[in-house]
Amino acid sequence: MKSKFVLTALVVCLFSLVLCLSGCNTVAHVTKLGDWSQPGITEAEGHRKQVRNIRLNQQNMMRDLDEVFHTNKPSKLTEMRAP
Repeated sequence: MKSKFVLTALVVCLFSLVLCLSGCNTVAHVTKLGDWSQPGITEAEGHRKQVRNIRLNQQNMMRDLDEVFHTNKPSKLTEMRAP
């Protein structure tokens, strides 16, 4: 009984190791689809989609940081003296 448990644990660990080392995009490399391609669109379209998503994510991150640090609102300080 104990050897069956050890064998099962070993198989699970080995499978997990292989899965972690191979990653999720193994199918794309095996089928020669490339990094940017997706089913139904060309590689250039996939690349443009990825670049657009990265740009939008960066803009949203900067907008969130501006909101957190209150740099998106104009300053109420002025160079002129108040009467």
